[in-house]
Amino acid sequence: MTLQYCKSRLNILAVLMIVPLLTAKTSFAYHDDKIIDDIHLFDETFLDINSNDFRKSLDLVWLDTLSGWRMGGGSISTDYLFLQTHLKLNHQLSEKFELGLDLEQVDFYSQANVETPLLYMDVYPFAAADIGLSFLGTAAVDKRQSDLGFAVTIGRRPRNYIRLSWLSVDHYFNEKNSIDDAYYQKSGDQFLLQGSYLPASQWRIFFDLEKRTPIDFIFDNQISRFQSEFYNYRIGVIHHIDRDQFAGVNARTMRYVKSLAETASDESQDVDYQMLDMYWVKATDRESELTV
Repeated sequence: MTLQYCKSRLNILAVLMIVPLLTAKTSFAYHDDKIIDDIHLFDETFLDINSNDFRKSLDLVWLDTLSGWRMGGGSISTDYLFLQTHLKLNHQLSEKFELGLDLEQVDFYSQANVETPLLYMDVYPFAAADIGLSFLGTAAVDKRQSDLGFAVTIGRRPRNYIRLSWLSVDHYFNEKNSIDDAYYQKSGDQFLLQGSYLPASQWRIFFDLEKRTPIDFIFDNQISRFQSEFYNYRIGVIHHIDRDQFAGVNARTMRYVKSLAETASDESQDVDYQMLDMYWVKATDRESELTV
């Protein structure tokens, strides 16, 4: 199921390499859950995810979209759906100021907490150069869960730009936590390097490299401890053969390591996910396309 219009669609899986090394759960994006999930997945689960992913032609349109919403998914077992949602809004106040928000969530292993949109304000103070400075943050009723950060952008989105972001997750937790005695020994930082570059009219390179430094969280009982480390790297290349067809390759690697030490037990997970997806897309008429 994909909430985007398509009259007809034919997909042929010709080249797909998915190599998952699983101990428990696999995630495409970091979730601040502080738990160990007991989820059992199979090799074919990742084929289901690929078949229920967005069409490549719609991904191409999404790369050039500054404001939009999309949602898609499909059944991958009797118990779980593969579900992905992405919302982004951008409003240009002037040549020097932009406001916006971004929200992306991909779930298929369990029902995750609803993510909080990342708000940003971009400022381009230099008339002679497209260099932007940004303030980032999330708004939460519980101020302990608010994030705060900054970004630097060279160029202008959505094309020919590179953006480096830093975000302090749960920035005020230790300062604002008056409810119990839980605290972060290491709160962790998220770094995100994004970019899109068109070296020629027929080629496009894009990347999205996310890393979170180790966190060390002490629970209220002062005995239980949660630790985690996460990265998610994605890069793609697209070649426009002509106006009716294009080809490309996407590569992704993700690792999520976490452990939960409690009074009676110690649990840990080490998830390593790698994927290589090569494709060719040809429009057969105005409303149909063939994907190989």
